[in-house]
Amino acid sequence: MSGLGTLSKVPAEVVENILDELCTHHVRHLQEYIPEFIFPWRQGGNFQLSNLASLARLCRVSKLFNEYTTWRLYHSLMHSRTKSKWFLIVRTLVTRRDLGGLVRHLALVDLKSDIPEDPALFYPEVLSYYTKQVALNPDCCLPPDALSLTDRNGSGGNAILATIISLCPNLSTLDLASYGSCTPCGFCSAASMLSLTGVVASFSAHSTNDWDDVESFLPLLRAAPNLRFLRFVDIGCFSLPEDLRLEHVANLDLQSCIEGDALAKFLQLCPNLQRLKYMYKEDSPWPDAQFRSAEAASTVLAHAPNLREFYLDLADLQSDLVDLQSDIADLQFDLSFLPMFEKMEEDEMRLSKELLEARGITCKFGMVLDTAGHLIYI
Repeated sequence: MSGLGTLSKVPAEVVENILDELCTHHVRHLQEYIPEFIFPWRQGGNFQLSNLASLARLCRVSKLFNEYTTWRLYHSLMHSRTKSKWFLIVRTLVTRRDLGGLVRHLALVDLKSDIPEDPALFYPEVLSYYTKQVALNPDCCLPPDALSLTDRNGSGGNAILATIISLCPNLSTLDLASYGSCTPCGFCSAASMLSLTGVVASFSAHSTNDWDDVESFLPLLRAAPNLRFLRFVDIGCFSLPEDLRLEHVANLDLQSCIEGDALAKFLQLCPNLQRLKYMYKEDSPWPDAQFRSAEAASTVLAHAPNLREFYLDLADLQSDLVDLQSDIADLQFDLSFLPMFEKMEEDEMRLSKELLEARGITCKFGMVLDTAGHLIYI
């Protein structure tokens, strides 16, 4: 007790700085997905799960430490957890709604494999909450029993996603993967997540031919009108409601599955876009459904009047050509066209770059990596 009495005399900012050294558990993961200029928190530090355990122990030391550490413990919930721990977290958030309000950064990826097989992990509190949410949101398309099923069609994964997201109304950033045709954001009501500024959305493919459409994330987009950053990975775009506009999105990052028409729809969705990045993906579910530089330039000129920066990474296209040459080298086909094709692609990129730069857009285009794996810009 005397130790705590002495500690209570230490200036609060000193204690805060000491505890901050235990709060590096969220930094590494978010830096992998989201540009650091979007988020203001302190950079640096190493990822250590032991720090989480230390914070949890400190929460139970005293009321003073509980006040200092609880919000730090729940500030960032990342995906590097076992399936049983995720369900424990959900049970805690269901029974302590105030804790869900402390969560600012949430990453939920590969949850389909995390759906527990042990029925003991399906806590009654969680199942009851989920069932009520399904009843309150009849358009969510989630089965009422999805949480209690170890299904293979994706509804189980999206069910736990929808449940966790609904329990964290004050998020700043969200990283999630969809698992099927039913939406992972089915419990989001319009304008219910005003603090959400950054979203990374991907699709967890069941096979090489699987991909998802941005339509699955429409409830989330409507719930977060103040979004500033979006990243879509293996997410296509067949159609979007004409009334939906994300006026505050300034940064858009797209990877794979985007044809010219889909790019146009994304640009129309974000009328005030300032920075666009596209990465061609060699392992795309639909590699042919990806635009090239000329199509990108014409689409940007037509639909992105406020764009200032455009990054185009076609390195995987180069890898596709190398793989093609390797695969058919033994078939004695004439491969003399390949260098010519590469030259045509590069010339097309240069011309597209000139057209865009004439409009005042800074362009960084490339399709070749250096020995360190960095893209070489033309």
